[in-house]
Amino acid sequence: MLELVAPDVEWVTPQRTLNGVDELRTWRLWGSSAEAFDFEFAEGDWVDHGDGRLECEVKQVYRVKETGDLAYERVRRVEVTVQDGRISRYELRFTG
Repeated sequence: MLELVAPDVEWVTPQRTLNGVDELRTWRLWGSSAEAFDFEFAEGDWVDHGDGRLECEVKQVYRVKETGDLAYERVRRVEVTVQDGRISRYELRFTG
């Protein structure tokens, strides 16, 4: 994934904003809860707003790894800006 982002990417989430690929690489080391949950994703259609700006809605379903029971689900909106073939800005927002 890191090959797809610009070296000076701005990565915005509800929890934190990261600046640059080095901060993004460091965050990924401790930002996952994969040990406890299995994940399912349903991606909506991408909408092109022009000037390299795109957005998509993603439904995420989290299941308890040990039992398969539903833990929770949420809907997120992902917005990206692409410049020179790389993602220069990524923003993730909770919408439901």
